[in-house]
Amino acid sequence: MSTQPDSSHDHPSDTKDIQCKRISDENSDRMRTANYETLMVRASRESTHLPVAKGERPEVGHTFSWAEKYQPKALKDFICHREKAESNRSTACNGHYNHCLFEGPPGVGKRTMALAMLRECAGMDINETKEEIREFDPSVSLRIAQLRIKSFLQTYRGHCKVIFCCYDISRLHDLSPLCMVIPLLPPSDEQIVEVLHFIANKQDIELPDQLANSIAEKSKRCLQQAIRSFEATWHSNYPFKEDQLVLTGWDKEIADIATSIIEEQSSKRLGAFAVIGSFKSKTIVTRTFET
Repeated sequence: MSTQPDSSHDHPSDTKDIQCKRISDENSDRMRTANYETLMVRASRESTHLPVAKGERPEVGHTFSWAEKYQPKALKDFICHREKAESNRSTACNGHYNHCLFEGPPGVGKRTMALAMLRECAGMDINETKEEIREFDPSVSLRIAQLRIKSFLQTYRGHCKVIFCCYDISRLHDLSPLCMVIPLLPPSDEQIVEVLHFIANKQDIELPDQLANSIAEKSKRCLQQAIRSFEATWHSNYPFKEDQLVLTGWDKEIADIATSIIEEQSSKRLGAFAVIGSFKSKTIVTRTFET
């Protein structure tokens, strides 16, 4: 007698159930794959952190990043203040200086050059720094602070080097004689245009000379504003038109402030957005490194 199972005795419904199960499993696999692809497409559209192809405008959630992204990290990479940077590089390499004091208006690039100077002296692996910003008012307190800093510099002379950044050197008359003073003036329109074309080449963007000149002119010799305007204009419309409108990049912030003021019309709310310019000239920013 044969011991092999007789397949002829299998019930027809069993075979149908097996086939239905296989079809169901295949459909489930296809659905999971389809859902996965849908989620991936949705994530690629909604995420604001994914990289954007060169020359391509992001869809939503754009944040301004070019000013920081293309900030020169080494003295040899400066376009604006190129001569100052080369001179500072030579001085730093030779070590023929004690302390430095960068003087110039806000946004001119004092801190950028100070960090590049630190990298030139201490190595290019400096990525993070600790900042302490102190505001002194009235001027008597500022004088006392200067005298204390001066005493520190004289006590530890030869053991450390300090880099100062200030807006008005006349307020640091007790410290300036101890430092190599490096004045930085706002960049010219020609220098700003050169920076804009540099960024355009890196981003694979065709930037007409006329538009670059218009952005530089409207920036009022402020490089950070020029870069932000370029990025905002590119984000709003690209390829550029002949009569392309130059944006400032502050439209959303201004609209948010206006909305906030309308929602809460009080002196407290207005005071929250007040800018006190007098403190800027009384701020001392220092960066130190050991020798």
